[in-house]
Amino acid sequence: GLGIPAEPLFRSSYEAYFFVYTDCYNQVYEHTLSGNNVTMSNPVNIVLSPPADLVPTIVTAPNTISTAESFTYSFRVNNVGAGHTNGDNWVDKVYLSQNPNALDGNAILLKTHNRHGKLYANGYYTVNETLSLPNSVAAGNYYLCVYADADNSVFEYLYDDNNVAYSSAIEITQPDLQVTQINAPEQITSGYPMNLSYTLANNGNGIINNRNVADRICISASGSMTDTIGLATVRRNLTLQPGQSLTVMCNDLAPYNLNEGTYHLIVVTDSKHQINESDEGNNTLHHYPMPIMH
Repeated sequence: GLGIPAEPLFRSSYEAYFFVYTDCYNQVYEHTLSGNNVTMSNPVNIVLSPPADLVPTIVTAPNTISTAESFTYSFRVNNVGAGHTNGDNWVDKVYLSQNPNALDGNAILLKTHNRHGKLYANGYYTVNETLSLPNSVAAGNYYLCVYADADNSVFEYLYDDNNVAYSSAIEITQPDLQVTQINAPEQITSGYPMNLSYTLANNGNGIINNRNVADRICISASGSMTDTIGLATVRRNLTLQPGQSLTVMCNDLAPYNLNEGTYHLIVVTDSKHQINESDEGNNTLHHYPMPIMH
């Protein structure tokens, strides 16, 4: 069978002709008789098959998202056209955009959803997804954007101008994790265990919701992070509301093979940079002086 292309002037029907060209590569010697190798059909009326028309709608999206939590959204794609999709596979893409009117170059791709199977007239499908924001996202007002058939795999005739849907405004917030206090002995003895505690506070406006965080405890003779000696790494799944704080207890830390002197005891929270914060520069606190004896 032959596939008939859509008419380039976008008419739903048009008159066309079929041509048959025999020996089109001139492989047969016909002397002067090759002028009749082309035959044209009578006029044929080409009627366009009813096209699909994919229209997305965002069903659910949060009003506020913290950069340190997961969130859930859902969208629905309806075929409001008179015909089914001409293909079985296409992709829908979900973006985060600060422009509610157009997908520009600043939009951030969050997820690509693969669709398998024809969608018939008046049919629909729904997609639900839970994910986290990439670390490149800063605080501000954004919009969730769904682009149905983003790669234009489905023929929709004149109806490609309604394939994008936007959510209502979403406020993106960011936490700010800080070490606000260190409680340590007045002095310690090299090779003997010590106990200490430190306080973590979320001084940002975004929640930290069940995120894996690693805190590093170390000492330094100079106060620089370049000559630190590690004492412990504290790992936990952290949940901390804006304005909330918690105290972390660390027992039986034993610094070995240290010269006598005065040191800096240093606590670095989120040392692996696993949380997207409003200020990454205030995650470190020094306790000084920390005398170490033999």
